[in-house]
Amino acid sequence: MIEAMATRAARPSKALWPILALYAALGLAYSTATPAGEGPDEPGHVAYVLFLKAHHRLPRHGDADGPLAQQVKHPPLYYAMGALATAWADDADLAFRNNPHFSVNLAHIVSPAAHQHTADERWPYAERYLSLRVLRWLTVLLGLAVVWATYQLAITVRPAEPALALGAAAWVAFLPQFLFVQGVANNDGLANPLAALALWLSARLAVRGADRRTCVALGAVLGLGLLTKLTVVAAAATAGLAVLVTAWRARSRRVLWESALCIGVPIAVVAGWWFARNAIVNGDVLGWGRWAQAADESLRRTPLAADVSVPLPPAVYRVLAGVSAAAAAGLVVAGGRGLICRRRAAAHRGAADDAATAPRPPRSATPLDDAHAPHAPDRPEARVRPPRGDDAVAGMLIVAAAAALVYASVFRLAFTFDLVVAQGRYLFTGLPAFGVLFVVGWAAWVPVRARPAAMAVLGAGMLGLAVWAWARVLVPAFAPPPALTAAEVDAIGTRVDVDFGPSIRLLGHDLAARRFRPGDVVHLPLYWTARGPVDEGYWQFAQVLDATGRVVGQVDRLPLGGRYPTLSWLRDQPFRDAFDVPIAPDAVPGQARLIVGLYPEGMPMARVPASVAGVPVGDAWRTDRLAIAPASPVVPDPTRVRRTAHTFGPPDAGWRITLVGYRVNRATTPGGAAAARPAAGAYTVTLYWSSTDTIDRDYTVFVHAVRPGAPPVVTGDGPPDRGRYPTSLWAAGEVVQDAHTLAIPADAPGGAYEVRVGLYDPATGVRLAGWSPDGAALIDGAAVIATVVHRPPP
Repeated sequence: MIEAMATRAARPSKALWPILALYAALGLAYSTATPAGEGPDEPGHVAYVLFLKAHHRLPRHGDADGPLAQQVKHPPLYYAMGALATAWADDADLAFRNNPHFSVNLAHIVSPAAHQHTADERWPYAERYLSLRVLRWLTVLLGLAVVWATYQLAITVRPAEPALALGAAAWVAFLPQFLFVQGVANNDGLANPLAALALWLSARLAVRGADRRTCVALGAVLGLGLLTKLTVVAAAATAGLAVLVTAWRARSRRVLWESALCIGVPIAVVAGWWFARNAIVNGDVLGWGRWAQAADESLRRTPLAADVSVPLPPAVYRVLAGVSAAAAAGLVVAGGRGLICRRRAAAHRGAADDAATAPRPPRSATPLDDAHAPHAPDRPEARVRPPRGDDAVAGMLIVAAAAALVYASVFRLAFTFDLVVAQGRYLFTGLPAFGVLFVVGWAAWVPVRARPAAMAVLGAGMLGLAVWAWARVLVPAFAPPPALTAAEVDAIGTRVDVDFGPSIRLLGHDLAARRFRPGDVVHLPLYWTARGPVDEGYWQFAQVLDATGRVVGQVDRLPLGGRYPTLSWLRDQPFRDAFDVPIAPDAVPGQARLIVGLYPEGMPMARVPASVAGVPVGDAWRTDRLAIAPASPVVPDPTRVRRTAHTFGPPDAGWRITLVGYRVNRATTPGGAAAARPAAGAYTVTLYWSSTDTIDRDYTVFVHAVRPGAPPVVTGDGPPDRGRYPTSLWAAGEVVQDAHTLAIPADAPGGAYEVRVGLYDPATGVRLAGWSPDGAALIDGAAVIATVVHRPPP
């Protein structure tokens, strides 16, 4: 028969209250730092609550769409609680706009924000966001039960060491991801405390023996847990193991079935209706079948990955892995020590039993002896056989089994569905067990007297980690960019002050490099500010146009990769945002342009008009010219190019332009189906230039065909490379290939024509001075490079 036992919890140590208070403060801090919708599947959980409030019934697979479709499979307890807590709020229009740049790929995190956020989410919250905050705050408070249950679990299995219980409670309370998960709207927030309470009651059952109140309480908690989330099924399996251990220790089948009945009936009463409804409405007891069929794309087809969007630095994970490995090794050490101690105790008890049953010397009988003979403790037939096993062993068995069962259930889920499952939150239904195992393992390396101090150090370390993760990881991940100071605004490299519409201004940029090659990436830091409220979600675009005007590089994105959409820009808070625009490998060398602008989301052709000081400048801002150099340096072919060394430049300038080579060929014209044929009187003059330094202006190249003593018959003037590569973009030492066409008219006099080349300033028409390779000044700045013979047609 089940003996009645008190189910009161152990009175908490006074040191537990600061841990609970610090947890609550940190939980609220984590919750406040996390924008709306950024919790795991939070939009779907919120949609479930909104559905209950709007329709006053449970959602079905057929009428659930959007984020709700992923959560309709879950039991309703958490959502019903949320609907009651926020019944006062008018939040039917609460919605979340996706951030297309969001990724959980650790190798390429563009933005940790899964959604775009608006100014309505900031304090004082708009009513629809205030209701979400209330639901989050309630979830934070539910986490107090997890910390409290962890303490009670540790006291139950290790009652002689209350310091370990405080260490386990601190380990759980200050675990950063636990603080994060308990700070958002998610049914894990209720499943975790219910599973923690169930684990404590299961351990209590195994250690102290069965009583009706413990079993009924355990059944009720499990029923509530199964009515919250099916991940609590691991806690139900742990409870079943606890019943088996209790019955085995009591050597009683009656304890087995009475305990099972006292646990099973409350489960059926509390949660049975949900499973019956699933069987009737969905055709399967758990309610997952129709969801899995509808979400076939969620079946796992790829290996597991580390799916987190706000990771800690890798060094932190390495340290935590090392600490956990030390704790695991400590568990092995503690187990070995316990085995040795139990063997010694068994040997000692055996010796004591032998001494108790040994014949005693005869002595005279007295009435006192006769009176107490039936109750004499040294008579074997009078002793009551103790329960099997050791209390500590039974308790640690339940703790270890809980951890193993939670791991097994998570891996089953992870290898079934291609969800974001590689997250610690799926293990949190067994978090108290992991906490107890951790501190017991660590305590094995510390002398007993030093364990209180060691647990204090552990708690302080976990508290420091939690504060650091909040201040240095979580807050910066989602916080608006820091506003520039007046000095930083004054230090902007190039001010442009371009207005896009009435509210947005591009202050300037810090484009350091002006010269690139095909395949390079243009790094463009931009400085923006809002001059007033922005009521539209705009996308930014940056394009690189090569010398032909073709777009050879483009990036379209939300500001700061979606972390700071225009809808949430703060007025007169300038900030920095940088673009990285890759240039296509086939970009044509020469001058290029970089243009920047805005357009409404989903409408790339509806660009926002740009203006400077009220004067329209088009639909984008265009930078000064850039240079795209050839992918590989130009090296004249010595077998086809004649070398020379004519130089040109102002006499007092510190730079010179050198004509390093040239080639004069007959130009060709298409010959129909036949091969191309030379064009009569047409020549292609290819020049190869190089400069000793950068040039401050653009010069025009002249190429003339001249009969001695006569004016030029034909000219081939033009900027270098047909205007694609002006001289102001040349780099020192770079060789530039420059082709021109000379077409001598058919009616021109026959005879020899000199090909003369040089450069002049197009603004003034003044030619640059020139010198021959031997240093002699060129007449009129013209170098004679070749002679062609013109033969008029008959």
